[in-house]
Amino acid sequence: MNFLSSNKRIYLDYASTTPVSDNVKRAMNPFWSKFFHNPNGLHTGSVQAKQKLEDLRTQAAKCFKVSSQETIFTSGGTESDNLAMLGSVFAYKRNNPNSLPHVIVSSIEHPAVLEVAHFLEETKEARVSYIPVDETGVVMIDEFKKMLTPETVLVSIMYVNNEIGSIQPIHEIAKTVRHFKKHTLQNIHAVYPLIHTDASQALLYEDVSMEKLGVDMLSCNAGKIYGPKGVGILVKKQRVPLQSIFHGGNQEFGFRPGTHALPLIAGMVTALQDAVDMKEKERARVSKLHDYLILELQTKFPQVEIHGSLLSKIPGVVNFSYPGIESDLLVLELDAHDIEVSSKTACKFDDPNESYVLKAMKGDSVDEEAGTVRVSIGRYTTEKELRKFIEAFGQILKKYQDFYAQHKIS
Repeated sequence: MNFLSSNKRIYLDYASTTPVSDNVKRAMNPFWSKFFHNPNGLHTGSVQAKQKLEDLRTQAAKCFKVSSQETIFTSGGTESDNLAMLGSVFAYKRNNPNSLPHVIVSSIEHPAVLEVAHFLEETKEARVSYIPVDETGVVMIDEFKKMLTPETVLVSIMYVNNEIGSIQPIHEIAKTVRHFKKHTLQNIHAVYPLIHTDASQALLYEDVSMEKLGVDMLSCNAGKIYGPKGVGILVKKQRVPLQSIFHGGNQEFGFRPGTHALPLIAGMVTALQDAVDMKEKERARVSKLHDYLILELQTKFPQVEIHGSLLSKIPGVVNFSYPGIESDLLVLELDAHDIEVSSKTACKFDDPNESYVLKAMKGDSVDEEAGTVRVSIGRYTTEKELRKFIEAFGQILKKYQDFYAQHKIS
């Protein structure tokens, strides 16, 4: 049943955030009242809560095929990204005070990574290089190879881009770093460069085994996988040097102070397990809806331009432009038709400029007069909803075409 079955509105913004599933809600219920204790206390209630916490940590670790000691609970993907990036840079500088660390990120990273990179540059804590992407939104490996230096401490590349759904070649990036360690540093066991990936958009459809990916750290967010907001995970291999960026307590192996939010953690772990169990079936279902939507757009609206690769991407994220109508206007018009989509990442919604992701992909060829919309399909999306979207989109285009025709100045 559609989670909005009692509501006439159609939700097509799953890449922004997902509703909490009924299964996740049920898993969280006992932790609001029965296991509400502080896991760091000594009495029976706290001991029981501590055992529940460690059981949940073990279950989460299995989803990434790591040990429980390599699983750190955070307040979300943004905090996880910050801890991975700042923590690794600060740990390096503590042991190498006279060396300026070098960080490499892609030009289309989520703001949670890009803003940290900008901070490191502005405060002169590190030198940062930005890997360009091709027209499909995939990083250029050859350019990345040229950027690696003996001072490179961290490489942070998102697994799946949140705006266009492009899958980045994480395995190839890891292979490149291993080759660099072996042949340039002449030490295959060198700690640096570390590899970090934000996998928040990948969890529902892609393999997130740390060993298969070849990364040292991985960040994710429950709010993208039908779990509660306010909780995430940083998976960190034990050998990775990391310095805490917080103060106030030694919870989470000393990396994150504060009383554990057990209900949220329980919700995230259940959402993770559900994502693993449903991955193949859901990928096939969403892929059919994805293909249907693109075919309808291209057939009925020839002026539509689909952004990103049609092959190297997850299903469900369709980013497209239509000339002559602004992005925000399209979003508001669709909202008036009870359809919820987005024009760009909600984390940078107050940015008046065009999408930096499309700018990185297309450069000066970006049509600034074209309205860009991201439609993201999820677990509760139906073909009927997509048909209504296509119908509403057509009505909006006709409305403005008629308006411009009537007000055209001869």
